[in-house]
Amino acid sequence: MKKVALVRHGKKAGELIDPAQLTEIENNGIPGLNELLQPGQEIVIGLGSGLERTAQTILAFQAYMEKKGFVPAQILAGENRFGNAELFAKMTGNADLMTEVKKSGWYNAMSSLTPDWLKEIQEAEYAALTAIFDAVPNGDQVIIIGHTPMIELLALYVGPQCTIEPTLALKELEGIMFTQDATGIKVKNLIV
Repeated sequence: MKKVALVRHGKKAGELIDPAQLTEIENNGIPGLNELLQPGQEIVIGLGSGLERTAQTILAFQAYMEKKGFVPAQILAGENRFGNAELFAKMTGNADLMTEVKKSGWYNAMSSLTPDWLKEIQEAEYAALTAIFDAVPNGDQVIIIGHTPMIELLALYVGPQCTIEPTLALKELEGIMFTQDATGIKVKNLIV
């Protein structure tokens, strides 16, 4: 089995991560991810999305990992399909969509107002997730930092039957664990 933990970036200060948050991660890790650092476990890290704050968050966690004796087995390049400035500008620039998001959350709003675009985003994210699973050996644990609502939209695409609520909005440093085995990719659980 392979696992991918996709976790929301740390607390922002402007467009970057708050320096105090980075220091906190370097010193204490990320609560929901620290337990993944087990003896003998190969950890792969991904540099996140196309935005610098995801790389900042994972590199701070890498510093924590290395203090604990874990050197990443592999470092994956950033992946724009998990979020980028152009996509977020298009999402937040749609006034009707933003009004509906405030009422019913991202997934419900996009399902209602922009279903084709939602499907396009989710299919692109799923292709990126599949490529990550294909790039690592069986048994490896991958940690990637991403964004809300992208993580939630991907989880609802992978596992519409899962217990992830369509209105879920992850807080900073929370995420979702995805697994892949012979039966395919699944949502395993929330990371809090």
